[in-house]
Amino acid sequence: MVHSQPTTVSQPIKEMGAKVVDLLLQEMEESKPHKERLLLSPELVIRQSTARL
Repeated sequence: MVHSQPTTVSQPIKEMGAKVVDLLLQEMEESKPHKERLLLSPELVIRQSTARL
């Protein structure tokens, strides 16, 4: 049996949390709903499950 680590996509969890806190604090200060679209870059983590071409 072969056990290889799968290739994954790493999400910027700490950055996501920090942005959410900033947005919540901003909403609390302004006392009105706030819509904002954020684009955070994930990272492709290539491991043993991906073959080289």
